[in-house]
Amino acid sequence: MKFWEKTCCIFQLFLGVFVAKVKSDVSTVGSATTLHCNHSIVNFTMVTWRVKLSNQSSCFLSTRGNGNERNCSHRIDLDLDKERTSLRIHNIVVLDEGNYTCEIVNRTGTFRDTVSLQVLAQPYVA
Repeated sequence: MKFWEKTCCIFQLFLGVFVAKVKSDVSTVGSATTLHCNHSIVNFTMVTWRVKLSNQSSCFLSTRGNGNERNCSHRIDLDLDKERTSLRIHNIVVLDEGNYTCEIVNRTGTFRDTVSLQVLAQPYVA
């Protein structure tokens, strides 16, 4: 392989990953929220939502179109429409607070979008 071919391949490798700015969402305990990914899923190879909770635990939901994998709570659903993906969280609890990152892989690269979820709870008076 010639030098310019190696350089070209390395250059393409670095161009293949795109990172977006972190967005935030504020929800209250007991409510539901939908977190949206801003990247298109047209012709996707794989869609994955990676969850890193504030208590340092993590989980994921993933689809390749022919099957789904998950190890997150069943209160969290991965939704796909014609062009976008979103994550729906039902009956939110304080422990749902954290960072939710969608990762979309297609033939042009890997695209990531992160939403930071803050959970508010009503004060408790004893």
